[in-house]
Amino acid sequence: MLQLLFLLAACGGADDDKDDTGDTAAAVTGPTTPSVLDAQVTCPDALTWSFVLTTDLSISDAVINVWEVLPEARGWDEQHPLVTPPVAGESGDTVTWTLEADRVYDPSYATVFQCGVHDTSADMVYVARIYDDFSVYTDCVAWGGPRVSEVLAAPLGGGDVTSYADVDRPEEISPEQCRVL
Repeated sequence: MLQLLFLLAACGGADDDKDDTGDTAAAVTGPTTPSVLDAQVTCPDALTWSFVLTTDLSISDAVINVWEVLPEARGWDEQHPLVTPPVAGESGDTVTWTLEADRVYDPSYATVFQCGVHDTSADMVYVARIYDDFSVYTDCVAWGGPRVSEVLAAPLGGGDVTSYADVDRPEEISPEQCRVL
């Protein structure tokens, strides 16, 4: 019995849920890992693509992958890592990529996709992945045309899905990992 009392005293006993002031610590409520609340793609003008993600908590990084899914894999795909830091918002972060349209593909600033053509096409599929403040993957969303499930099943190409661009960490892009918006 004496050993049990020493053990309780050493471990803090029944007061483990109290902070240094003796107050009971509040339970953590709500999400603890960031997730995507909304994702949008627009062309605000003829030469600019804009991708916008809104998250519920702060993030450290994000990646957008874009596929044009055409019959017989005649489309194109690109990967664009986040270049500008997230902007803190009321509910989390807002992440915006702005890419020059109708250019030679460059992951950091340019896309071959054309505004007025590809932004309105049902052949386009978008995947966004986000990472928490410790750079740990936390969420993936996919949206766009009716062939989203084909991209999630074969992000490295296959069937009608192209695979020109490198896809970093493709295991994060799957039907099990990504929510379809």
